[in-house]
Amino acid sequence: MITRGNEVKASINLDLRRAKKDGRFPVKLYVWDGAAQIGKHYSTGIACSTTEFSDVWEKVKPRKEYQELRKKLDRILRKAEQSIDELETFSFEALDRLITTPKGERQNVF
Repeated sequence: MITRGNEVKASINLDLRRAKKDGRFPVKLYVWDGAAQIGKHYSTGIACSTTEFSDVWEKVKPRKEYQELRKKLDRILRKAEQSIDELETFSFEALDRLITTPKGERQNVF
């Protein structure tokens, strides 16, 4: 979890509100704005069972088969941290522009 002046926090969470068809749950980036008392979930495109998530994220050193997934989640959290730090004044709209990819750009090879 990262914290910026006790105002903005980011963490990786397993969203247990609704399981997918295969029984796994989405892994989300959660950003909390303490000043406004508002939080927002961002999709990571990753899904895990509760056991997998525990093995990947909650252990200091995950098993070999989970190390790549751990690195990917670490990169997502670092990108969020860097994006939050880049903002002079935090807002979710500004953060959205920095960390999300527009739909048209995902399809663009260049």
